[in-house]
Amino acid sequence: GGAWTSVEGTALTSVAATTQPQATIIDDTLIFTNGTDLPRKYTGSGNTSSIASGTSPYGKGVVAYVGILFIFDASLTGAFTDVTDGHRLGYFNDDWDGSWDTCLQQYVILDETPGRWLASRVIGRHMFCLKSDGVVKLTHAPSSNSTVIKFNHDLVDGAAGLISPLAIWEVGTSKFYYLGTDLVIYEVTESAIKPISHLLLTKLFKDTASLDKLQF
Repeated sequence: GGAWTSVEGTALTSVAATTQPQATIIDDTLIFTNGTDLPRKYTGSGNTSSIASGTSPYGKGVVAYVGILFIFDASLTGAFTDVTDGHRLGYFNDDWDGSWDTCLQQYVILDETPGRWLASRVIGRHMFCLKSDGVVKLTHAPSSNSTVIKFNHDLVDGAAGLISPLAIWEVGTSKFYYLGTDLVIYEVTESAIKPISHLLLTKLFKDTASLDKLQF
């Protein structure tokens, strides 16, 4: 039994059915974005509300990593036309519900490949950022300066891009799987990314089948 109760609060913008909302948990708080409105929080009671009183960037995805909230594929205006080095930034903040001062250089540019960011998953000490044409491994780099937050990011050799934000399957906290743009299924662990299906899997699909159908 029971009944569903809306905690939406201020109405969210309607988005396409194929849009993948993204969510994360940080400090016992649910953070989510529909890729159009400002990221919101839900604390377990009341209604949802914009994080940091609406002062954060907009973003296509939110990810919690080492106690820091990332807003990926971000836009300061919500128009999603602002780019740096040809890419939208990923902003981060350890005071995620306080002030988002975008002048503090607290951002990452995933420019290891020209493709766009689609999703991220955290395994162990690393955050794997899956792009449309590759995978970038982000690792927190401790600093003796407590006011400086740094990350190393490295392109994972041989890892295909992600076909869609929907094409990820998590198995506990130690691994996840994703469907690559080459139609191969990859297993991701803290130490490696390896294919677990054969490239000839593509032969199982009819010649008339569109790859777009695998995305949703």
